Amino acid sequence: MNSIGELYQETTKDTLSLINYYDYIEAVKIMKNYHNIYVLSIGQTFNAGKVFADRMNRIDKNVIASDNFNEQFYYYLLWLYP
Repeated sequence: MNSIGELYQETTKDTLSLINYYDYIEAVKIMKNYHNIYVLSIGQTFNAGKVFADRMNRIDKNVIASDNFNEQFYYYLLWLYP
């Protein structure tokens, strides 16, 4: 149990060390300006994307996360060619 706890603490510290505060603020500003936010990811990262989408939906931000590759491609094209 202690090893797992230490692993989570180490992972959290590593992740926080990679986050640039100013990039974070800029990302928040960008998300505020859009009505729809699309999460495009596959594999293990999709789970994190789905959690992000669920939490954002709770604060009335429309976030769409799909693990369907065809839908992701469609959303990417929407972003590329608005």
